[in-house]
Amino acid sequence: MTTVDTNIHAFADRFVQSARSLGIADPIATEVSLRRRRRTKLAPDSRRILAMYEHNGILRWEEGVGVPTPAGRRRRRAGIGQPDGRLVTQFSFEDLPTNKIGDYLTSADIHLTANQGLFRLDTADGIDRAGWTRVDGGIAQDKRTLLFVHGTFSSIDNYLKELRDPQNPAGRSFLTDIMADYDQVLGFGHPTLSVSPFLNAVDLHRHFAGVTSEVHVISHSRGGLVTRWWLDGLGGGGVGPRKAVLVGSPMSGTGLASPARIRATMDLLTNVARGLELVGAAASSVLPFMSVATVLGRVMKAVTGTLANTPLADAGVALIPGLAGQSRVGNNFEIRRLRAAPTSQGTRYYTISSNFEPTDPGWKFWQYFRGKNLLDAAADTVFDGDNDLVVDTDSMNQLVDRPAQPVAEAFSFKTNPTVYHTNYFRQPETFDRLRAWFGASSVHAATASAGGRRAGRRRPRRST
Repeated sequence: MTTVDTNIHAFADRFVQSARSLGIADPIATEVSLRRRRRTKLAPDSRRILAMYEHNGILRWEEGVGVPTPAGRRRRRAGIGQPDGRLVTQFSFEDLPTNKIGDYLTSADIHLTANQGLFRLDTADGIDRAGWTRVDGGIAQDKRTLLFVHGTFSSIDNYLKELRDPQNPAGRSFLTDIMADYDQVLGFGHPTLSVSPFLNAVDLHRHFAGVTSEVHVISHSRGGLVTRWWLDGLGGGGVGPRKAVLVGSPMSGTGLASPARIRATMDLLTNVARGLELVGAAASSVLPFMSVATVLGRVMKAVTGTLANTPLADAGVALIPGLAGQSRVGNNFEIRRLRAAPTSQGTRYYTISSNFEPTDPGWKFWQYFRGKNLLDAAADTVFDGDNDLVVDTDSMNQLVDRPAQPVAEAFSFKTNPTVYHTNYFRQPETFDRLRAWFGASSVHAATASAGGRRAGRRRPRRST
């Protein structure tokens, strides 16, 4: 077996483990080179089966029992054409009644985002031993506050892992600085599949009821929608000075959540997970993509009975409120209402965006899912243009439709082979912009190497 074979099967094993951690998958017969094909019934009628195939470096999901075939060869069984490529893995899962989808998504959210609610970052013992502590009761009214709001299938724990990673010196320096610059650093953990961005914002608004002191917000991905709903839709931005930086946020939706593209989205997320592994990304960046691809497959099979793009796909996405609320379609009335709301006076928005154009061989699958692909008419297009792997770039900077209201300042990494949706917070330029916009310290040399504490006195506060 080649190194490539070993790597892809190791990835497939981790994918199935991720699905099993959600309590939904059992592995069944896999690659012919690893096991002999079993000639027994592979799953009872009450279970569904998904099979992963690899063809020309692209991973795709198919429904039904997979039959191992040599790579690149098409085979017919019982009159049904088998997918091109080789069978990598397959697993079965219990059929999901449609009236249980809400409960299933809630359990998936708990698995993906364990810490839900408002938390305070405690670094009393240094950043390497820092942790989130749940905020019981209200927030102090006179505290200068920095708030982190995470994105889809993520968590505030991922922020902390990224910022204090020894391989991320710019993040460690920023983490040390903000603990000295702010009276309190908070994180809002929230469900992102079972609940819409608007309802997340309702919960966030309750936490900040009556807070009129200075609040700065760092929002990633879908968290930008939550932040705008809170500040502009619910009035959270009209009670005190607010600044919000929206990083890779789908302010007019993302093609990744479009019902017509949901099948391609499932395949794309799987390939992104593998691409991240191949370029050495942290497991915390990889596992969510695996989990959500599985969630999508199970819900779409429950609603439509198939993975194919059908008119029922709209109903399938509608039953995942967290995705429906960021779907880039003309009839997304939630986003249309948000974009009709003017930005609050006293709130200043900033955006960070990127157009990812990879050159690393690990990302060779990428062009297959892009609208710019002119070579393969069968390509599963997810994005029509520039994007950062997850969000359309032109969706990141415009907040209001009519009259258009530009953000205070927009920073773009432009077209590049480095910056994608899950590594914005590993780029020194990201922290440079955050410091400039928030008026935070930029004295990197003042950080203590052992515990990461700031030497000297606390800097004076700056107003907006």
